[in-house]
Amino acid sequence: MKIDTIDVYNYGKLHHLHLQFTDLQVIYGKNEAGKTTLINFILDILFGFKNRQANHPYAPKDKSQMGGKLTVSTSSERLVIERVEGKKGGDLSLFDAQGNPVANERLQQLLGPINRDVYNKLFYFDASAVETIQKLTTTELEERIRRIGVVGINQWLGLEKEIKSETDDLYKLRGKKPELNQKLKEYDELSQEIQRAQTQYPEYLELTQQIVQGQTEVKKLQQQEATTQKELQKTYKDQQDWSEYQELQQLEQQDLTPKPGYTQADLDQLQRLQTEIDFLKQNVAKEHERVQKAQQRAVPNHYQFYLQHQHQIDNLSDQLAQAQDQWQQQRNLQGQLDSETSRLHDDELETGGATSQPFTDADYQRVEQLLQQQTMLQNAEQVPTRQATATPSHLPIILMILGAGLLCLGVVLGKSLLIVLGLVGLLLLGYGGYLQWQAGSQSSATHQDEKNAGQLQQIADQLQQLGEQYHISGVNQSLWLTTLQTSIKKREQQKARVLQLQQQVNQLARQLTDYLQQWQFCETFLHLQEQPVAQQLSTIQKWLAGLKDERQRQDQLDQRLREDEQQLTQLEQKLQQREQQLHAELTQRKVANLKEFNAQLEQEQQHRQLNQQKQRLQQKFTPALVSRLQQFSTKAELEGQVQRLENQLQQIQTQLSKVVQTTTVQKTQLQQISRDGTLAKLRQQQANLEAEIIDLSKQWLVLQLSFDWIERVLNEASHGRFPKVQELAQRYFAILTDQHYQQIRYQQKLEVVTKDGQRFKVAELSRGTMQQLYLALVFALTVSFSDEFPFPIIIDDGFADFDEIRTQRALELLETLSQTTQIIYFTANQSPIKEAAVKHRIEL
Repeated sequence: MKIDTIDVYNYGKLHHLHLQFTDLQVIYGKNEAGKTTLINFILDILFGFKNRQANHPYAPKDKSQMGGKLTVSTSSERLVIERVEGKKGGDLSLFDAQGNPVANERLQQLLGPINRDVYNKLFYFDASAVETIQKLTTTELEERIRRIGVVGINQWLGLEKEIKSETDDLYKLRGKKPELNQKLKEYDELSQEIQRAQTQYPEYLELTQQIVQGQTEVKKLQQQEATTQKELQKTYKDQQDWSEYQELQQLEQQDLTPKPGYTQADLDQLQRLQTEIDFLKQNVAKEHERVQKAQQRAVPNHYQFYLQHQHQIDNLSDQLAQAQDQWQQQRNLQGQLDSETSRLHDDELETGGATSQPFTDADYQRVEQLLQQQTMLQNAEQVPTRQATATPSHLPIILMILGAGLLCLGVVLGKSLLIVLGLVGLLLLGYGGYLQWQAGSQSSATHQDEKNAGQLQQIADQLQQLGEQYHISGVNQSLWLTTLQTSIKKREQQKARVLQLQQQVNQLARQLTDYLQQWQFCETFLHLQEQPVAQQLSTIQKWLAGLKDERQRQDQLDQRLREDEQQLTQLEQKLQQREQQLHAELTQRKVANLKEFNAQLEQEQQHRQLNQQKQRLQQKFTPALVSRLQQFSTKAELEGQVQRLENQLQQIQTQLSKVVQTTTVQKTQLQQISRDGTLAKLRQQQANLEAEIIDLSKQWLVLQLSFDWIERVLNEASHGRFPKVQELAQRYFAILTDQHYQQIRYQQKLEVVTKDGQRFKVAELSRGTMQQLYLALVFALTVSFSDEFPFPIIIDDGFADFDEIRTQRALELLETLSQTTQIIYFTANQSPIKEAAVKHRIEL
């Protein structure tokens, strides 16, 4: 399995981190950069979170959800492993390369028997492993290398050491303090004492036999005493149980079969029904009283009047808005009428009065001709008058003489002034000639003026006559054919408009009067007499609004009444249902009411108590106990048995007391004889000591055999695994030692061979070379496991204590390992990485 990408959602100090891995991936980061966090993230995603987020050491400080995903690939598939915080190691989700969900069991199939602990032992290597190796003695390091690859090596080595220590505590070949050595010495001394005590043996033996017989008799009597005492105690117990035994016999003769439907739950059910019925009856009575009050409520007079004339009032109410609109229209039209009447008055002033009339077409043309003639005659009369007054008789001659003089002067002065003086002279001659001609025509114009004056008088008389005919004499004659005619037509149009508005106002007034007249039947409530129209409409509107409010109130009361009636019906129906239900429950139990039910329930409760007592007694009185009690017909017979057993026990105790007294005397005599010790006692001590020695010997033998077995097992285990990793270990050891050591051999013990053929046992190597050998064997063992379980190897600063040369060789070894197994190397040391020119590096 190879890790292709890592996506951290939130984990410790890492947030939204995406990394891509290669076969040999070096991850550099300073202390506290997150290297250990990333390692634990990989293990948590693969094997599950050890703790929930609340107790997890790498829970995000910002309380965001902990989790992420790994994208891994095998020889046959590509798999996305996503895990977020949740129960039982977190919520796991698997997806294939196309993003389709995959069953979670696939991850367990991929991991196989490898769990987090096994992974840490086989595929994880950190600086602590090297530190542990550095602390070992040369002998311990040799032993560790010799046992490498054995599962649980630390436990096996610890157990072997513990067994060796216990073995030495029991016995050593030339020891004095071990327990077995001391017991053997004590046995020799006791054997010598036995030889001295053999002379007093016959008398001692006789007393001993008598004491043994007495002790046997005591034991027999004690057994009889115990048996009798036990039987007496049982009889005492039978005597105490006799009353309950008789009670059980009486209960078994009674019929205690429970009747169904008489439990506390049944009583609670019936009481709930009765309580609900009582409650419903109270509610029905209250609701019935409320309905009666609502049905008998008083209605106001004006609303009763409305109900009597509802159709007529509703029709008039529907017309109120129209009447209000008519009143508003009347007001608006009256305002327009006033305005238009004022304008008509102004128009009459402009037209000379209200009686002025427009010209007929013929008179219009006649007036037009007269005015034109008048204008022409007046113009002809004014022109000669202006000329006669403006031109003196001697001026033309003077101008002509002056012009001739300028011409002559120009000729005399020369060519340069001839043009200027000539032009001025010609102008003066021309203007003087014109004035002379005008003075000649003045006499003929005077005669013409007299003729024009007569014609003008005739025209004025005709115009005066037409002005009186059309009532326009007071208007300037110059306006007759212009603004006067237009104003007269405008005035006539204004009259028509005023007339039209007056008719509309009158019509609306009649309609309003007719409408208000229809409300006279409500005069008792409206009081419309002597009110203006607007106030009458307002009064009607307010009265109708009051009716509307009252109608809404009455409708609400009616609605409430209907709801109360419906509620009353529902309550009555529910009451009837509950009464029927209660009646059915009581009928089913064959009782008439709750009182009878309670009486029957009390009786059933007594039966249940008796039944419980019966069951308790039946459990207490087993068949064996019943069989014992059936031996006695009466209580007196049982008491007689107690008396017999008490007498028998007293006889046994008296006999036992005598035997004990005799045995005690014999023991006193024996003590006097064996005050200095007896042969039997010494032999007994010798036998006891022999037993202790045999027991200690067995313990020592078991421990020694266990030590030998563990030693043999460890040798066989390491020797059996070694061929599998030997080839890989030789290659790795050669790389680490710059090809100095070429072979690793294992006969009875492990040894290494240099390139020139020299052999060295492990104990003969330097500590540094031992560490390299151990590292080569560990990597070889890990790679051999990866053939069956191809997991990435994680190294966490495993070469922190190596010098630069060893570190470079270790990195070369990682390059070799990465060809078959993915290597993820975490380090805080940047120099060896730069010198080794590591290509695939990620910096945290």
